[in-house]
Amino acid sequence: MPETIPHWLRDPETDLEKRFADFHELNPHVYERLERMALSAIRRGVKRIGMKQLFEVLRWNSALRTAGEAWKLNNSYTSLYARLLIHHHPEMEAVIETRRSQVDGEEKEAA
Repeated sequence: MPETIPHWLRDPETDLEKRFADFHELNPHVYERLERMALSAIRRGVKRIGMKQLFEVLRWNSALRTAGEAWKLNNSYTSLYARLLIHHHPEMEAVIETRRSQVDGEEKEAA
């Protein structure tokens, strides 16, 4: 079982990680909605999920309110939300594509 909070969210190092950690703390409902959407897609048999696609669907289908930033959903956070979903749902690694990132700790092959 993975630890509840990934290292890059628990102890953010980069500016992006710090901004994401602040945003996530103020807006846990964003992750919850993305999680529900991803799990629903998997249950329907979807084989690949793009986080930017989920962001756009979330923007389109809801009057989403967020705090702390000018942007309701910052596109810079898509990769971190993807990693957070995979962290909590390891089975999503086969469905959500990620590319190399400093948060991975080691080089990850681009798929």
